[in-house]
Amino acid sequence: LLFAGALVTIQVGFVNLILSVIVDAASAAREEDAQQRIEEKRKQEEIDMVSFHHLMARIDEDDSGTLSLEEVLEGFDFDEEMQEKLADLSIGRKDLQSLFELMDVDDTGDLRYSEFIDHMTKARTQDM
Repeated sequence: LLFAGALVTIQVGFVNLILSVIVDAASAAREEDAQQRIEEKRKQEEIDMVSFHHLMARIDEDDSGTLSLEEVLEGFDFDEEMQEKLADLSIGRKDLQSLFELMDVDDTGDLRYSEFIDHMTKARTQDM
C-alpha cells in the first residue's frame, strides 16, 4: 500500500513535469510568433514607404521634390495606385483639398514628399 502511494505520487510528479515543459514550449512559440508578426509588419511598412515615395515622385510633374495641391489632385484623378491608397483611408477627391491645407503647416502651398507620406502614414495607422 505504501509502495502504491509512492508510485502514484511519482507518476503525478512526472506528469506535472511533462505538462510544464509543454506549457513553456507553447509560451515560447507564442512569443516567437508575436515577434515574427512585428518584424513582418515593420518590413511591410518599409515597403509601403518606398512605394509611396515612388508614387509621390511619379505625380510630381515639375520634379521639385514637393507636391502642390494641383499635382495631388491631378495625381488622384489620373493615377490608379494613388486612388487605391487614398480609398483605403476613405479619402475622396473632395477631402484632398482640406487635407492638403491641414498638412501644409508652413503654409507654402507645397508639401515635401516626406510631409505627405508622414501624414498619410499617421492617418493609416490611426485608422487601423
